[in-house]
Amino acid sequence: RTDFEAYWEKFRGAFKNPGIATATRLLAFKRPDYFVCIDAKNRKQLCKEFGIAQTLDMGEYWTAVIERLLDSNWWNSEEPPEGLERRIWKCRTAFLDVRFYSPDS
Repeated sequence: RTDFEAYWEKFRGAFKNPGIATATRLLAFKRPDYFVCIDAKNRKQLCKEFGIAQTLDMGEYWTAVIERLLDSNWWNSEEPPEGLERRIWKCRTAFLDVRFYSPDS
């Protein structure tokens, strides 16, 4: 969380009106095991499934999204020993973008 907060502090200092989509996309690129991008194409369904407001912003992201993921059985599952399943497991959080993606959004 400390690294996340330091990142967010630098990110919002670099942009006039930083948005959650760009900020979370960069996080997901860097740490796909911890972060999921939240953007216009997945926000509605992701927020519905997580039971959070669609007005979610970066100030709420850690508590509303990341803490819930870190506490889930799914996230804490044992790492597969090898192969494609292991590669996917290492990026499991970023894959939520695909799960909740809606082209009609």
